[in-house]
Amino acid sequence: MNDIEQPTAVPPGQANTQFAVLAGCYVAALVAPTLTLWAVKYVQIRSRLLALGVMGVVAIVVGASTVSVAGDNEGLLSWLNTGWLSWLFPVAGILPVIAYHFSLIEVFATLFVEGASIPVTSLVASIAFVLGIVAAFVGEIALRAARNQIACSATRAEDLTIKWSAKWPRSHKLNILVIVVLAGIGLLAVLAVTVAPVSVVFTGPFVLVLVLVTRMFLSEREFELTLAGLSYARSGTLYTHRQFLPWSEIESFTLSDDAVILHREGLLPSIRFSRSDIRPDEEEILAALEEHVSSNPDSSPQGNRRF
Repeated sequence: MNDIEQPTAVPPGQANTQFAVLAGCYVAALVAPTLTLWAVKYVQIRSRLLALGVMGVVAIVVGASTVSVAGDNEGLLSWLNTGWLSWLFPVAGILPVIAYHFSLIEVFATLFVEGASIPVTSLVASIAFVLGIVAAFVGEIALRAARNQIACSATRAEDLTIKWSAKWPRSHKLNILVIVVLAGIGLLAVLAVTVAPVSVVFTGPFVLVLVLVTRMFLSEREFELTLAGLSYARSGTLYTHRQFLPWSEIESFTLSDDAVILHREGLLPSIRFSRSDIRPDEEEILAALEEHVSSNPDSSPQGNRRF
């Protein structure tokens, strides 16, 4: 059995506060510029300082309200721990980036080319563009904080059956990276042809970040098998991302020549790790998986260990 250092658990009170603050910043970054832009257009705000002041007040009110609601919202934490829809949390930050990128171009053109004063609407919209990028990153961090909190509260040391460390299978990792890179290049080409070549300048960094994030997701993970479910952690330079999967979400597992594949319910992505990394403890790990997955009433009737 691999001797792996236990990821540091965040105390529940600290974790609740951390997630609530992140959620408050996330919602404020998304909502405040949009509401301010509405006020600028329909209340006829002409002062840039007044518009910025309104945005600041709205951000404080919205952020504080979100912190008070998200602090003890276990349902929100559980939702962010499962399913595909939870990824809309960080992806929503891309919407203002797409909606307001022309305003940012207008601000630069007005400021550096024409030398005129920046219109209030363009100023607020360009701030919305920047805060959309901030919201995307904060949403990703908040999503990880929620999943870390669920994993820490659901995983107890006395319930630990076995733990191991394993990478993605090399062939699976290469295929995913190639698909992401080709999709990114295709997106840049489509935007350059249909929108404008300059759009590549703004979209290119996002494609690069997407490739780097995908590569990070495919890094080595630490698995912990407990009576309640499977917890896996991926350690980065600054952050450790943990996620807990109850046994009810795992329908079956199969073996290929180079991988162990845990099949999740519905369209949720499978969990894969390399067999070569668990070779010394493979039988023990597979036996533990078979015991817990087979006891799941929702598991595949065909059984596990399918080749």
